[in-house]
Amino acid sequence: RSYVIATAVALAAAAAAIALVAWALHAMAAAIETRAAARLRRDILGALVNARAGAQEEARNAAALAGEGIARSTAGLGWAVITPLIAGGAIALALLYAAAIDWRLAAAVAVLLAAAAFAWPARLGAEERAAAGRRTTGASLRRALDDLLRRLPAIRAHGTAPYERSRLERDLRGWTEPQRAIDRARAALAGATLLPAVLVPAVALGLGAWLALHTRITVGEVAAAAIAGLLATTALVALMRWRQDLAAARPLFEETARTLGTFQARSRGAGTSALPSSGALVARNTSAYDPASGARISGIDLSIALPAHVALIGGTGSGAGTFAALMGGQLDTAGGELTYGGVDLQTAEPGERARRLAFAGGSTVLVGGSLRQNLLYGCPEPDSPEIELRLLEAATAVGLDRAIHARGLAGTVDPAREPKLAAALVEARRAVRAELAKELCEDLIEPFDP
Repeated sequence: RSYVIATAVALAAAAAAIALVAWALHAMAAAIETRAAARLRRDILGALVNARAGAQEEARNAAALAGEGIARSTAGLGWAVITPLIAGGAIALALLYAAAIDWRLAAAVAVLLAAAAFAWPARLGAEERAAAGRRTTGASLRRALDDLLRRLPAIRAHGTAPYERSRLERDLRGWTEPQRAIDRARAALAGATLLPAVLVPAVALGLGAWLALHTRITVGEVAAAAIAGLLATTALVALMRWRQDLAAARPLFEETARTLGTFQARSRGAGTSALPSSGALVARNTSAYDPASGARISGIDLSIALPAHVALIGGTGSGAGTFAALMGGQLDTAGGELTYGGVDLQTAEPGERARRLAFAGGSTVLVGGSLRQNLLYGCPEPDSPEIELRLLEAATAVGLDRAIHARGLAGTVDPAREPKLAAALVEARRAVRAELAKELCEDLIEPFDP
C-alpha cells in the first residue's frame, strides 16, 4: 500500500514539475519574442523619425517591416532559441542512455538519426520549391486572367470564348506540369525522411531483443531504449522544423538589416551639427528635385540675412515653392551647397533647424486628435499658463479665430473627458435664462434640462 501511495505521489510530483518547466519555457519564449520585436521596432522607429527627406521609399519599406512583417516573423523567435537546446539535449540524452545499455544499440540509433538528419534538408528544400512553384503558377494565372478580363469586349464581339478557354487550359497545363513533378519529388523525399525516423524505435526494439538473448540486458531496458529512440526522433523532427522556420524568417531580418543600413548610410552626418542663433542663409549652385510634384530647381545662388521674414513669390513651375521646401527641410539638395551661418543644413540637428527656419507651405498634415493638439504639435510646454493667450493671439493673427469659435459652438462636449467645461456650459445656460427672466422674456427660449 505504501508503495502505491509513493508511486502516485511521485507521478503527481513529476506531472507538476513538467507543468512548471513548460510554463517557464513558454514564458521565456514569449519574453524573447517580445523583446526582440520591441528592439527591432525601436531601431526602425529611430531610423524613421530621423530619416532624411530623400529616403521616402526606404521609409515606406521600413514602416511595412515594422508592422505585419516583424509580427509575423518573430512569432516563433523565442522557440527558435529554446528548441535547439531542448531538442539537442534530448537527442544526446537518448544516445547516452542507449550507450549505457550497449554501445551497439547506441551506434544503430545514431546511424538512423544521422540518416534522417541528412535527408531532411532535401525534403525542406523540396517543400520550399513546391511553395515557390505554387506562387509562380498563381501569379501567371492571375496575369492571364487580368489579360482575359481586359479583352472580354473583343471576346464577346467575335465569339472567341471557346478558343480562349482552350488556350487558357493549355497554358494552365504547361504551368502545372512542372509543379506536379516537384510534388512527386517532395512526396518521395518525405517518405525517405520518414523511413529512418520510424525505424529508430523499431531497430531499438529488434536489436535490443537480440542483445537480450545474448547479454544481460533486461526487457525493461530494451523498452526504455525504444522509448528513448522515439523521443530522439521527435526531438530531431522539432530540430529540423526549427531550421525550416529559421530559413523562412531569415529574409525578413536580412531585409531589415539592409533597410537600416541604407538609412544609416544616407543619414550619416545628418542631425549632428548645431546652428548659430543668426547668420546668412547662402545657396551656391544649389539644385533640388521634388518627387511628389516633379518640380526641379538648379543653379540657385543667393544670400539671405536671417532672422527675417522672407516670402518667395512665383507662379507654378517657378521653383519658389521647391526652394522654400528645400530650406524648410522637406527636400534634400541634389547638388551644390546650402548653408546657414556657415553650417551645412544637411547636417543640422532637425529641432534647431526648425527653430531657425520656420517653413510655412507645402501640404497640410493633421495628426490624430483635437484642433488644439494640432495647434500645439511640437510645443515643449503645452500646459503653460500663458498657452491659452498665445493660442488666441496666433489664431487671431492668421484669421482663424472666427472659424475656431464657430467650430467650437457647433461641436459637442464629453462631460467625462472635460467635466469643468461641461459644468461651465450648464452654468452659462442658467445664467442666460436668469438674465432673460429679468427682462420677462425667459419663455422665448426652451428651458434647458441639466
